[in-house]
Amino acid sequence: MVSDGTVFAVGDIEKWFDEARRNTKAKHESRRNIMIDDFMDVIQNCDRYKNDPDSVHELANLIIEERKSEESQQLELEKIREKSKLDLEIARIRANDKDNNTEVNCNDSSSLDSLIKSIHTLTVKIPDKPCDGLTRLFCNITSGFFDGQD
Repeated sequence: MVSDGTVFAVGDIEKWFDEARRNTKAKHESRRNIMIDDFMDVIQNCDRYKNDPDSVHELANLIIEERKSEESQQLELEKIREKSKLDLEIARIRANDKDNNTEVNCNDSSSLDSLIKSIHTLTVKIPDKPCDGLTRLFCNITSGFFDGQD
């Protein structure tokens, strides 16, 4: 909220910053173009250029090559930085994954025990004929006794 009570969405503010960045970038590019044009005028009006334009062109080409080389080196450094950031992130993810796997492995024994118990419960034999009273009790005791000996 602004001091006058106006509420702005985050998206609006992000749009304003993007627009400001674009405007600033455009201003810098136009100033750079103006500076280059002024510089070219100074060079073309120079006595050395009028007397020996080839050497001035060679010098300009050397400067351009140096700048391209510097830019390519900067790009390579940036790529290396990005790759190292990605490698670091991958290492963090793997470390977290190993931590999570260890926690799961610790819990595996208890889940395995519960799984075995549920399998025993599911495999209890159901008597063919209905049991009544003492017969049912005897059936339960014997089935538990024999299941425990496995």
